[in-house]
Amino acid sequence: MRTFKIISIFCILHLFTYCTPALIKKVEQVYEDGSPKVVSYYLKNEPNVLYKQEVYYANHQLRIEGLFEKGEKHGKWIYYYENGIIWSKGDFIKGKMDGFHESFHPNGKLDFKGNYKEGLRTGIWYFYHENGELIKEVNYD
Repeated sequence: MRTFKIISIFCILHLFTYCTPALIKKVEQVYEDGSPKVVSYYLKNEPNVLYKQEVYYANHQLRIEGLFEKGEKHGKWIYYYENGIIWSKGDFIKGKMDGFHESFHPNGKLDFKGNYKEGLRTGIWYFYHENGELIKEVNYD
């Protein structure tokens, strides 16, 4: 049984390692102090294909991080306030917001949440006060 667990763990780690693309990190823009402003990651086997990008505030705090596919936002994108608290997060497909998105007040409490379909709000969206109290629900269908 112990051997089975070890082999299982090894296989999972092996899959994770080989499913993550090899990337080349390139600092595209810097601040006056030399710290990175924009960092891009390109596929190692296709160095002109942008895979991921990170944008930083002047205080070195991460501002934006997200994935690309065929030059467009695709996958999870996260935006941060300058103090590191998440401002907004959600998914993109072919450059358009698609799927569940949520945004937060500067104090970290939920501001609003809902779904997008091809860049348009859809379904019921929930909007909250800074104290976390639900303010309203809006149906976008």
